Amino acid sequence: WMVKMYKLTIVVENKTSAYYFFELLSEMCQSEANAISIFEYKTIWTVDAYYGEWSQAEKAALWLCSISIYKLSSWVVEQIADQDWVVLSQTALPPVYAGRFTIHGSHDRTKIGRGQNRILIDAGEAFGTAHHPTTHGCLIAIDLLTRKQNFKNIMDIGTGSGVLALALRRTMPRANILATDLDARATKVAKNNALLNNSLSLFNGRLFFAIAQGLQDKAVRLAQPFNLIVANILAVTLTRMVCDIRLALRVRGSLILSGILIAQSNSVIACYKSHGFSLCKHIQIDGWSTLIMVRR
Repeated sequence: WMVKMYKLTIVVENKTSAYYFFELLSEMCQSEANAISIFEYKTIWTVDAYYGEWSQAEKAALWLCSISIYKLSSWVVEQIADQDWVVLSQTALPPVYAGRFTIHGSHDRTKIGRGQNRILIDAGEAFGTAHHPTTHGCLIAIDLLTRKQNFKNIMDIGTGSGVLALALRRTMPRANILATDLDARATKVAKNNALLNNSLSLFNGRLFFAIAQGLQDKAVRLAQPFNLIVANILAVTLTRMVCDIRLALRVRGSLILSGILIAQSNSVIACYKSHGFSLCKHIQIDGWSTLIMVRR
């Protein structure tokens, strides 16, 4: 895949702000980034985002400057030499170990081998290779909850690559799992990943992927109420969805929330507590929070 590529490099002050910008560029459709990476050199952190057009990279930088809660020390856009970006992006990602799960790319298939909790996810158009702390935290939360409880009806909001839905599938093979995303491309990627991991051919249980915005979609309303909801999206969206999530979740149902900076976690916790949720566990990884809650 040899194409012209333009790199936006932003320089930030610490790891927390680096992951914050990584999250924004990964989640927000305005950025249109083809690939995103984080680097640390001594005391400097940089986030690199790759685009097919110069104007896209420049637009993303100006957008970040206008909405960010953190200051960009500097940013620059440059054209880079043609390379095979698929191979380069995939081989740069090592396996991720989170609880009982091992998430790996095709390039590590022979090293990792096969197993019930090994999930193949290649870097692609959809967010979720498990290298980001939010996805990592959700996998740990899923591991903790599914060791103690059996869930029959599950929803994964903002499924991205489908990695969390696949982890749920491995641990709850008899459950009905509805995985949704507002991005049609992400839904397609998630379905392909499910096929690659043989998660749509098992005779026990069911795994569905749907394009849906929030919980007001007809397919989501028909599947309610859920025993477990997983939502790895942005803090502001989670706060806005609290009433819909409460209505969609059974009493004593479990909830996993992520995409939350540690600095934002208290406000999200307070919001959900005021709507009848209790906090069970707060997982913190590299400046990001994953919350396990239960509806009272």
